[in-house]
Amino acid sequence: PLFVEAWNKRATALYMANEYNRSIEDCARVLELKPRHFGCLSGLGMCHRANGNEAESLKWLRKSLLVHPGMQGPQRIVLNAVVQERLAPLIGDVVDAFRRDGVAEESCDDLTCTWDVHRVTPDGPEAASPHIYFFRVGFQNHNDAPHPIKSLARYYVLHFDNGHVFPFTRLTEGSSSFMLQPGGEYKFCWALIVSRPLQGMAGGVLLEWLDGSQEPKTGGWGKNFDEVGYPRSSLAPLLEPQSAPEVSMTQLQSLGRG
Repeated sequence: PLFVEAWNKRATALYMANEYNRSIEDCARVLELKPRHFGCLSGLGMCHRANGNEAESLKWLRKSLLVHPGMQGPQRIVLNAVVQERLAPLIGDVVDAFRRDGVAEESCDDLTCTWDVHRVTPDGPEAASPHIYFFRVGFQNHNDAPHPIKSLARYYVLHFDNGHVFPFTRLTEGSSSFMLQPGGEYKFCWALIVSRPLQGMAGGVLLEWLDGSQEPKTGGWGKNFDEVGYPRSSLAPLLEPQSAPEVSMTQLQSLGRG
């Protein structure tokens, strides 16, 4: 009864057998004996997730990440929750603003977020098919304190010429992620191909402040997803792609370097 891994292995077996409530009971025994067992903490989160209890699941997954921040499975689940909690309300405001010809923006005092757009003229016989837009995006960290800032997600809201508004979000993982030291800059470019002309476009970014050791400034995934630890900022200005300057395909490489 005092062998921690015996309880943990049985909890795992019960989870695999879809016996989630019995697995939760065994996880409780594990944590009585070893409160910082990160495998059990994350497993407890997955059991509650399988039971459909998202709030309880996130509570335990956050606890597991406080012990072992590098676990990719729990990290991605919690990251999606951060994005939902912090970005979804802002995206909803932007969508509503487009529909009533208004503007909804939010800024982070220590970060400059800028972008521009060019319309791309395809070469050759495909000139009349898609609508191609080329974006250049830049971020700069103006914070004087030794706190780097890390990207978590980006969002975009497309406003088409027929009035349709389409939002989408992308987690910034792998090569699409970036970390800015104080005074640092990050730039990237990307292309969008759509079947209809764009009348307007808004975008923004969800960020995470880190401390000097590159750990989350607020204590990490175990804390609330507030504006202090997870600021969000709109890209400026609000774009009007229909009136953007035109460039040819052959000009894109030099434009991207600029």
